[in-house]
Amino acid sequence: MIVAQQKPLEQIRQMLAEHKKVLAVGCGTCVTVCFSGGAKEVGILSSALRMSAGLEGETLETVYDVGVVGAALEIILEDVDRSGLLDGASRRRGRGLLRP
Repeated sequence: MIVAQQKPLEQIRQMLAEHKKVLAVGCGTCVTVCFSGGAKEVGILSSALRMSAGLEGETLETVYDVGVVGAALEIILEDVDRSGLLDGASRRRGRGLLRP
């Protein structure tokens, strides 16, 4: 049995404190059933992050897609690389999440 739980919003905000643009990615399988990372939850998280940033006088741009895992995420990261949205350090951290 797979069980997933979303991190508290404040913890996520702290993790993203130095970033102005965020790619939120969810999956349409296990985490959807756990109500922690499917399409609805990723959309809600993206909105909550933007609203939280706005309340603190900051701007946070979020982009999200759902049902993307593994190799498909690599394709998205390549598109993000080409777009120039992320600096080198952010790209390295994102790619590090894909590899053990």
